[in-house]
Amino acid sequence: MTPNLKCIIIDDEPKARENIRLLIDEYCPAFEVIGEASDRASIKALLETKTADVLFLDVQIGYTTIFDLLDFEDVKHCRVVFVTAHQNYALKGYSFKAIDYLLKPINSNALKEVYHHIVDTYSKVDHSDQLFREVNQLLAKQQGGQKITLVDSTGLQIVAIEDIMYCLGEGTYTTFYLVDDCQKVVSKNLKVFEDKLSPFQFFRLSKSSLINLHFLHHFSKEDGGYVIMKDNKQLNISRNQKKAFLRLVESLTI
Repeated sequence: MTPNLKCIIIDDEPKARENIRLLIDEYCPAFEVIGEASDRASIKALLETKTADVLFLDVQIGYTTIFDLLDFEDVKHCRVVFVTAHQNYALKGYSFKAIDYLLKPINSNALKEVYHHIVDTYSKVDHSDQLFREVNQLLAKQQGGQKITLVDSTGLQIVAIEDIMYCLGEGTYTTFYLVDDCQKVVSKNLKVFEDKLSPFQFFRLSKSSLINLHFLHHFSKEDGGYVIMKDNKQLNISRNQKKAFLRLVESLTI
């Protein structure tokens, strides 16, 4: 007998939530979407008021990850489907029998495969909290080992992403400030590196600055808002980015 399973979709992108919901409605007759959430507050409120059987969890929520927003206990009684747009998370490295995941953009065939796997195995003992821990550890390990190649007129340098404190852009040039007090100037604009580094908890403070949140030391609301990095560098936050930054800081607060 096919079970009737209640689902919750957690993703910070409205279009992505709509896409998953429409695909579920069309291809997953045993699934019923009972709620959607996009940030820490809405996730907490939804999980406190709704009981779900299946959670579709976007790995990257804004500038943080789902692992920073949910505790292991939150997923203990649910089947978890991880959703990611980033190949570097390499969830496909897991056995399909061990974990369910979808890679964005989600296609119907991939969703149907996950759907049938969950329906066929739902009655079996599941340990979503343990899988949640394992994927979190895998993600942290992969992020820690990621590198980026910086090219200038003298040659190229391979830099660990975890060693980049912040990047400052000026026109078509970007200066990288590294943990060893070294600087590297690259002839590409800051937007190029924002796209590459955002999955690794980098945040665009302004038109000219991109910071690694691991090196954020202090935030002040004075003078329109600014941050102080661990090397004492002060960087202003643009008015357009201030609200997003405050939401981010709140999401990272324990």
